[in-house]
Amino acid sequence: MDEEIKRPQLKNLNEEESSSKKIRLGAATLITDSKHRLLLGRRGKEPNYGKWVIPGGGVKFGEKYKDAAKREVLEETGLQVELWDLVRPSVHEIIVGDEHRVILVSVGTAEGQPKASSDLLEARFFAINEIPVDDLSPAVLPILRAYGWILSDPDDYDCEF
Repeated sequence: MDEEIKRPQLKNLNEEESSSKKIRLGAATLITDSKHRLLLGRRGKEPNYGKWVIPGGGVKFGEKYKDAAKREVLEETGLQVELWDLVRPSVHEIIVGDEHRVILVSVGTAEGQPKASSDLLEARFFAINEIPVDDLSPAVLPILRAYGWILSDPDDYDCEF
């Protein structure tokens, strides 16, 4: 029984095509202040130049998602965020064309005046009735809907806040 067992080599049929494409892991944070306003940043680079986004970015190899979320908020807005430890992140997947991203969305709080830097043109807090729905990045819409920041029907905004 010294004979070596030969196992078939499995090969990805699209190995050449898929080797150049990567799945990107990101961390984003829905941040509110003491007035229950949501922090958004306006992108200063493509994709989605000029669109409003949730502060966040890529998770580096070996970096915990919570650390990435805090780092990205600090880099983009200058704010220290306190993540809500009891709330697990939600997972949002984006597959469009050659892009495949998985975003872990956390929830947290921060105080102070955000100062846009890194890849943002502007950063500010919005009351729920002030969120610039028409100028949001397409990736942000389903996330804000899932958390109740945006209603599905624009007519639902006819209430007083």
